[in-house]
Amino acid sequence: MRIGGQPLLYVYECQWDKNHSPCGMHIEGDQANVTDHLARFHGFTGGEGDTTCLWDGCTSKKRTAMKGTSIARHLVTHIGYKIKCTACNVDYAREDACRRSHANARSDCQRMQIAPVHGTGVITLKVSTCEPPAKKRHVADAQTQNSIYRLS
Repeated sequence: MRIGGQPLLYVYECQWDKNHSPCGMHIEGDQANVTDHLARFHGFTGGEGDTTCLWDGCTSKKRTAMKGTSIARHLVTHIGYKIKCTACNVDYAREDACRRSHANARSDCQRMQIAPVHGTGVITLKVSTCEPPAKKRHVADAQTQNSIYRLS
């Protein structure tokens, strides 16, 4: 999303237990980003065995006997991230549920478009692209000329 030409980034504070305190890193709220965060920063790859939800304050009855492959989907419910059909304004827990529901859509939903619905703990960041300052470069100092991002 953009406001005034600047792209926005929506993030949430990770509450996964890391050595008896919440992780605290910021992650995007969709399932793919949650999965990536769990793997990269918590060494959690899912797997087929049962696992425990370590999200601070989880009271799910299935908290201690959850399939590892379901944990990222479960964490998205803690975050509060959902998908909304912009034609009928119905919220869904996941994009696949929205698409499945609209497989035989009414006439107003045949041109369904989805939009994210952010949870209450969302933090909105403005993202601007900027070029690194011009300086003389040495051969050993060669870096790519790709843009970098600055969060404000």
